[in-house]
Amino acid sequence: MLDFVTALVSWSAVSLAVALVLLVLWRRDRASVYLWWGAGFLLCAVGAALLSARHQIPDLLSAQLANFLLFAAFGCWISGTYRLDGRRLQAAAFLPLPLWLLAMTVPDLRDTFYLRTAVANVGIAYCYFCLGLAFWPRVPDAPPSRQVMAVILLSGTAWGLGTTVLALWLQPQDFAGFALGWADGLASVLVVLAMAIFGGSLLRDRADTGWRRLALSDPLTGVLNRRGLLDAFASRAAAGGGPAGTALLMFDLDHFKRINDNHGHRAGDEVLIAFCRRVEGELRPGDLLGRLGGEEFAALVAAETSDLAVRIADRIRAAVAAHPVATADGQVPVTVSIGVALLPAGAGAADLPLDAADGALYAAKAAGRDCVRLADSREGDIAIAGPAPAGVAATQGGR
Repeated sequence: MLDFVTALVSWSAVSLAVALVLLVLWRRDRASVYLWWGAGFLLCAVGAALLSARHQIPDLLSAQLANFLLFAAFGCWISGTYRLDGRRLQAAAFLPLPLWLLAMTVPDLRDTFYLRTAVANVGIAYCYFCLGLAFWPRVPDAPPSRQVMAVILLSGTAWGLGTTVLALWLQPQDFAGFALGWADGLASVLVVLAMAIFGGSLLRDRADTGWRRLALSDPLTGVLNRRGLLDAFASRAAAGGGPAGTALLMFDLDHFKRINDNHGHRAGDEVLIAFCRRVEGELRPGDLLGRLGGEEFAALVAAETSDLAVRIADRIRAAVAAHPVATADGQVPVTVSIGVALLPAGAGAADLPLDAADGALYAAKAAGRDCVRLADSREGDIAIAGPAPAGVAATQGGR
């Protein structure tokens, strides 16, 4: 039968190997999740090694410091998982650290093996619970491995509480008298292995997602590129998760060549970036924004009627015009012309009315720029929004 010390040594060796791999990955691309998880496995390796040296080194190291390092390891794993999802770190991940230090100031808890073991296992159960919640998938398309790992960790919560009860009941005086001591160590080894396997799967999915995001986004502005915009809309349409009505808004920054000529290409890039941030601030969750090329952009927004689509477009137009862009060459006033086309019900990516929206955009530019034109509305009317020169009349179809 596997003894407790052997289980601890195995636990330490596996943790150290995983830590070295993760820290090498962190040195390569500096992703914080690698550093957090790598630090967690390294702390786990040292803590397990100290636990295995019971009776060979002072209790201050083999018990008090060892468990402190294990709690810190869990805190790092929880923090790394939060960073993997782009969420803010939570101080609760490290709550067991001060509580353990406080418990070790009580002589009866510090010097009595079974009481110290019970307190430690309560802390470990809490850590398993927090890590299980961190792993629990929060989006429908999360990798299945996340839920599997979350279930394993939440089961560890029950195991930690169970061993706490067992320690209080049996009152062992050392590892040798702890009936399930070897199983406790083996369970820890299995959890570390599961963390390595499923964590590796999550990191691989993260890397794949990163490369896919790079392929589908515009490197300057960070919004979707043309392919990314079409793919995102196609995925949504295929899943049936799109809004009841959708409008295509096509943007063209007015006199953008003049901005480049008068202020330089660096200022032009700053204008493009600021424009995207301004539009994103006006869009609602679920709306999509993409760069078609140069100074041309498109957005797919939820709008069931042509009137609503035009109001959204004009709100964006007004927001852009009201905020000149601060560049290295000074303030640059920016306006945008917008063409709007309503999508037919049940439209897919192949049905996007690009030509209709482009025609409406041409009409907006012909009407004097800094305005909105609607093409192919359900009522057959032409919507006009935004300032236009006197005497400019809209023609049927927005031309």
